[in-house]
Amino acid sequence: MLTVTADLPAPLRDLINLSSSVEGETIVFRPDDRIAFVSDAARRRYPFANFSAGTHSFSSVFWGTLEHGMTSPQALRIEPEGYLAMAQAVRRANDALDFQKVYDGAHLLCHHRRLPDGWSAQVRVDLRSPRMHGLLDSTQPLNLLEAMQHVQLAARLHTAMNRLPVGVLFVDRDARLVWRNDAAAEALQEARALAVDDGRLHLPDPFARTSFAIALRDVLSTDGQAQRYVACPDGERTRLLSISRSAMPDEALVLLAPVDAPDASVVEALATLGLSQAECRVALAIGSGGSPAEVAEATGRQESTVRRQLAAVYQKLSSNMGVSSQRALAKLVGQVASIAGVSRRFFHC
Repeated sequence: MLTVTADLPAPLRDLINLSSSVEGETIVFRPDDRIAFVSDAARRRYPFANFSAGTHSFSSVFWGTLEHGMTSPQALRIEPEGYLAMAQAVRRANDALDFQKVYDGAHLLCHHRRLPDGWSAQVRVDLRSPRMHGLLDSTQPLNLLEAMQHVQLAARLHTAMNRLPVGVLFVDRDARLVWRNDAAAEALQEARALAVDDGRLHLPDPFARTSFAIALRDVLSTDGQAQRYVACPDGERTRLLSISRSAMPDEALVLLAPVDAPDASVVEALATLGLSQAECRVALAIGSGGSPAEVAEATGRQESTVRRQLAAVYQKLSSNMGVSSQRALAKLVGQVASIAGVSRRFFHC
């Protein structure tokens, strides 16, 4: 079986990784034109070929498609020998080629790459692939390499957004859900303030529903506001929604602020600054506006203990963060809370 091996040039290994993100058909050729790597999608395209034997080349695959009826001589418009010679000459004369091809009932976007040492690769992706949805509909169509890079970047962004405690959703002009992160999916299952009904984001409260519709219309209008907020009753509490324009012209970004503060995420972030768990809790409470006496009463500790821990916090943070007062600590906690996606008014000891 032909797999990614150490002798494959790094640029072609990177191309293989990009191609896998869109389920591309990838074949890598050695300088002598023998095949060094075949992706699973390419194996399915050429079921007649025993690539495991390691004897196939660009020429043998071409003749195999003719022999098994995957390519008709009439479609080539010239003699097969002449077509093969022309294709070989084009591959060897160009470092990079992008073109489209209708082949075996599929509309393929193709990319050819050739390195100075003679190694080369071809990647083909069916435009009907779900992974390619929306990437080639813009006024300036992407070539295959750019499209694959966009897919990989999108996957990284999705992974990053799924680590956020804040719910992230993208909706279109009709509030139809385009994408949501894990926190948003969890919120939609548990919250009474909002839900998904027939594929659309739905707010049960009439006033919140009207406010959201107006906000969505405003942020997506040409001269609309950059950001709007909607408060949604959620039982005895309120969930805040932020609506703003996304990078796509007809989509809005909706952020769901957590109803309950995930204090643990803020404490975890403060701990990376060298504070103990107890010191993190004190820093969180004092930075949120509490006094040592209030913290002591809320936690059942002696005020002297709280003050001693607070002194340790200032000692550790003064040298590397410049934090030596409650005001500076409040600013730091606010910054950490913003990164963690938590509203400081929800903090508790």
